[in-house]
Amino acid sequence: MAGLQPTADIRSPHLITIFWFWRLLIGIKKQQIGVIQETCSYLAQITTAVMSFRLILINDLFWSYKTFHMTSPTV
Repeated sequence: MAGLQPTADIRSPHLITIFWFWRLLIGIKKQQIGVIQETCSYLAQITTAVMSFRLILINDLFWSYKTFHMTSPTV
């Protein structure tokens, strides 16, 4: 027993199965990372658009309020 060395046959069905499961998991992880990155990018774009819209709306409301009160006659 002392002279025996552990060997692995790369054609072993168990090793092939483990290898393909490992590759599948790596592929799924990479795919999930890609989906997460795309989702974050999309959410960032939406957030930027909403914030820009809010700033434009607030600016318009401010100027219309200011214009209305500056031009309306005081009593």
